[in-house]
Amino acid sequence: MAKEGHAIESKKQADALAAATKAREDAIGKLKTEWAQDFDKNKEYSVRAFKEFAKTNPEALQLIETAKVGDVPLGDHPAFLKVFHQIGLKIFGDSATFSNDGGGGENTPEAAERKQAAMMFPSMKK
Repeated sequence: MAKEGHAIESKKQADALAAATKAREDAIGKLKTEWAQDFDKNKEYSVRAFKEFAKTNPEALQLIETAKVGDVPLGDHPAFLKVFHQIGLKIFGDSATFSNDGGGGENTPEAAERKQAAMMFPSMKK
């Protein structure tokens, strides 16, 4: 009986994970269609704008990683990305170029760590 209960619970968890994954993929898919070839650039504006405002607020950084709208993580929700894309355009201008370093810029501790790691482990570069 205990095995049956565990199997049912495992199935429920697997179904919930599948539903959440599908919801995220559907949301991102719609935005990819809307933004087309500009998707990566526009998402980068969104990420950088959020980080610009949240960098001194650890709760905001945690919220973006844990909060969901339905089954879609807040940071992947099209409305969130669209709003922060517009904010990013206002902050950085529409001709900004990004180095695709994860949204933190070149002069951050994270960028310095990535550069040091790349020097120490050159075979690990993307």
